[in-house]
Amino acid sequence: MKERVIDLTQAEQHKLQIRFNKIKGQLASIEGTLAFPLACSGTLQQLAAVNGALKSMMREILEISVRTEVARLQRQDADRNADEIIEAMRSFLK
Repeated sequence: MKERVIDLTQAEQHKLQIRFNKIKGQLASIEGTLAFPLACSGTLQQLAAVNGALKSMMREILEISVRTEVARLQRQDADRNADEIIEAMRSFLK
């Protein structure tokens, strides 16, 4: 199955980049705790925060993807409907 790609708007790209940078920062913070005696509950809280941030980013990308696909399908529908109307007009104007 061919993977669909979407063109992000500048705002969408910026928003996702900010999310990604925050996640990278959270991961770097967790990595730093591994060099010392492990603070288990603190590390688990940070991991839970990263997990939530990743899920949020996944949800955002899914929403963008669905909206893009719905818009694409609506355009196809509009083109198909226009073709049907044009064909009907041609048959009447013969």
